[in-house]
Amino acid sequence: MTDRERLLDELRPVAFAIAYQMLGSVSEAEDVVQEALLRVHQALDAGEQIASPRAFAATVTARLAINELRSARAAACASSRSTAARERSFSTNSSG
Repeated sequence: MTDRERLLDELRPVAFAIAYQMLGSVSEAEDVVQEALLRVHQALDAGEQIASPRAFAATVTARLAINELRSARAAACASSRSTAARERSFSTNSSG
């Protein structure tokens, strides 16, 4: 196992705890963690000097989880709007 693999293995539980606490779903948290660790790996590949990989991973994980929450909220709002529009259309068509 390389040093990088060891580092990512150490970061995974920290990232998962953050993602799960924010999202409340194991599968969504796992997706966010995978993306966060990929970004840590890519940053290291790009030669970025990361003073605290743990803080970097925590920040990336939290931001991705926030994006996931925003995306879910936007989808719920859009679904709610389309349902309301269908109901209005149905009641308009039924009354005439």
